[in-house]
Amino acid sequence: MSSLAGPGVSLAAVRLSGVDLALEHILDDAELARANTFRSPALRRRFVAGRIVLRLHISGLTGDSPGSLELDYVCPSCRNRTGHGVPGYRVPSLARPLRVSLSRSGDWCVLAASLDEGVAGIGVDLEATPSAGFDGFQSVAMTAHERGKLAGVPAPLRSGFMTRLWVRKEAVLKALGTGLALDPATVDVSGPVPRLIGGPASEERWQLQDLDPASVGLPPDFTAACAVRKPGGQHPRRCLVGVSAGGWELVVDSPSGGVETLAMTNEPEALMAVVERLAERFPEEHRSVIEEIVAEEHGLLDDGPIRDYIPVLVERAAKLRLSR
Repeated sequence: MSSLAGPGVSLAAVRLSGVDLALEHILDDAELARANTFRSPALRRRFVAGRIVLRLHISGLTGDSPGSLELDYVCPSCRNRTGHGVPGYRVPSLARPLRVSLSRSGDWCVLAASLDEGVAGIGVDLEATPSAGFDGFQSVAMTAHERGKLAGVPAPLRSGFMTRLWVRKEAVLKALGTGLALDPATVDVSGPVPRLIGGPASEERWQLQDLDPASVGLPPDFTAACAVRKPGGQHPRRCLVGVSAGGWELVVDSPSGGVETLAMTNEPEALMAVVERLAERFPEEHRSVIEEIVAEEHGLLDDGPIRDYIPVLVERAAKLRLSR
């Protein structure tokens, strides 16, 4: 276990294959329902193992029984609690939900929990190194300032540099509770304090830290980061666009003014949803043109190891081309 910015935030890394799955009974109905959306038994086991160790970690911090925790989400944009936004748990011994974050990569996970009442959101992300050094990443996920910094990095180190930026961005987006609804190319994490392009930044509100793998118990070939957000400031208006337990899940603004969840179980289906969304956004473009652009952008990103976010990154890149 390791601490970030004081004793109120704790971090730990766990090898998922070493978790006792007989403890599945400590999960609540919502977590078990998500687990049962997995088609792959291996992915289901990793999901369940991650939730078990997160509950055990919280229990170790608060003294509460791991089975007494109640899953809690709050979206900073729509203020609902329907399973997206900033994750947390309601704990019997605490008056407010405990903010948490968890990231999995292969057989490992990193988790974080904050006991500090001044923490509005916490995010942690983990990737195998290198995982972001593929063609197309710069144009859809990096700010102009980050691309400028990348130009000064020696070629053999660039893939690791981009992976470091990616885990920082993911950690910040998780702490905000937006996921990829907020374009990663508008979040600059090249410095010690994240900066939202077009929005205010404050050192008092953010703590962003690269994690030394050894300090949290990870193998040396991983890259990880943790972001802590203090209360205050504005939040993006769009709701979460991200990855669900069983595949891809887009939670978007609905015509009625609320939110709508679009669940997809595989990458081709998610890419077709991208085509449909872009066709609605750009009705003046022939559908065949949109399909061709999406196919081209997918081809550029298809070798990228960050598989979960390929459809979202493809949509970002295609939208840029169609807007020109």
